[in-house]
Amino acid sequence: MDDVFRLHSDFRTFYRQHRGLWGLLAASVIVAYGGGAVMFWYHAVYLGEGGPAISPWQHWLLDSTAGFVGLTPAIALILPVAHRIAATGPSDVHPGRFAVVAGILLAFVTAPAPILHDELIGQGTWLAGRVTEMFGGHHVVTGTEHEIPEVLEVGQQIFAGIPTYIALMWLTVVVLRVLRRPADAGASPG
Repeated sequence: MDDVFRLHSDFRTFYRQHRGLWGLLAASVIVAYGGGAVMFWYHAVYLGEGGPAISPWQHWLLDSTAGFVGLTPAIALILPVAHRIAATGPSDVHPGRFAVVAGILLAFVTAPAPILHDELIGQGTWLAGRVTEMFGGHHVVTGTEHEIPEVLEVGQQIFAGIPTYIALMWLTVVVLRVLRRPADAGASPG
């Protein structure tokens, strides 16, 4: 029970600090749109999965925005956990360890993403039909319908997700540290 209270305290402390909210925003944008680009390439180009008759840019934007909405709550839970595991002191974190922990957790959280995508916004769904009506119709749909077991889809997502999300969490750390430098310089005694 003490671990539950400690974890709750870690969450409150992490988000009470200004960098916690900026970290959540930065991680959500980087993971959703950067990870969305990688996963779009992986699924649409490399695996040759089909999509709606809209431009690839619109498809990526649609999928990534859905990812932003869907993943931000999970990222909000993952960041304090990764921060706690990667802490090297009261106010410092080992960036590599943070990226590995957060990236692996994200890879497993996003494991069912291909299945959710297919059910919610994939080809043949109500939303895909509306998007195609609004933005498409004249684009060629590439790829093929494929029937692979869901467990294989989950495995492919984890396989692609681990290196992708570790790299993107590393990028998040770098971006936040670069953005923090001017604030740190202004706060230091002159």
